[in-house]
Amino acid sequence: MCLIVSPSNIKIAANVSLQSIRIFQGSSLSDLIQFLKEAAANLAPFSTLGSLAIGTAAFVLSLRNRSTSKEALRISRAQEDRRQPKLSVESIDGGTWNDVASGDRLVGVSVLVTNESDSDGAVKLAELHVTYGADYLVVIRSAAIGLPDKRDFEIPTSMKANESKAGWIWFRIKKGALARMSVGNYLLRVIDSRGITVDVHALSLSPKGDL
Repeated sequence: MCLIVSPSNIKIAANVSLQSIRIFQGSSLSDLIQFLKEAAANLAPFSTLGSLAIGTAAFVLSLRNRSTSKEALRISRAQEDRRQPKLSVESIDGGTWNDVASGDRLVGVSVLVTNESDSDGAVKLAELHVTYGADYLVVIRSAAIGLPDKRDFEIPTSMKANESKAGWIWFRIKKGALARMSVGNYLLRVIDSRGITVDVHALSLSPKGDL
C-alpha cells in the first residue's frame, strides 16, 4: 500500500492538531471528546495522517486530564489544611503597672487572637511565665482588671471559625512576690479548647507607671 502525502493531506492533519490545542486551552472536556469523534470520521481516508492527528489530540486530552487532577488535588489538600485546628496570637502592646491601691504589680499584654481554621474553638486559659533570679520560673494565671481604656480579653471566650478577637490579657503579681528579684523575661502562653498551645516569646513589657 502506498501513502500519498500531499499538501492538502498535511494541511488537514495540521489543522486537526491546532484545533485540538485550541480546544485544550479554552473548551470543556465534552467538547474535546466530540471533536475527536468528528476528526476520526473526517480523516478516515488518510489513515496514517489521521492517526497522527488523532494521536496528537489524544495527547492533548491526557495533558488536560493531568492538569485537572493536579488542580483537584491542590484544592482537596487546601480544604483539609483549613479543617485542621490552628490558632495564632499576636502581641500588639504591653507593659507593667503599679496598682496603687493594693501595691501589686499588673502585667498587661494587648493581643490579637485569630482562629485560623474552619472549625470552632475557644480560648480557655492564658498564663504568664516569668523567669527571674537563677532561672526561677513563676506561672501566673490571667485575671480580669476591667480598665475602661484597655478592654479585657475575656477568658474563657469562644472563637468561631476564622474569627479574630482583640483585647488586653492581664496578670496580677502579688505585692512583694518579686520585689528582690530581677525579671529575666516574660512568656505569654495561650491554650485553646482543642489542645492548641501558643507561646509568645520575647515580650517587651516596660514599666508604664501607676494605676
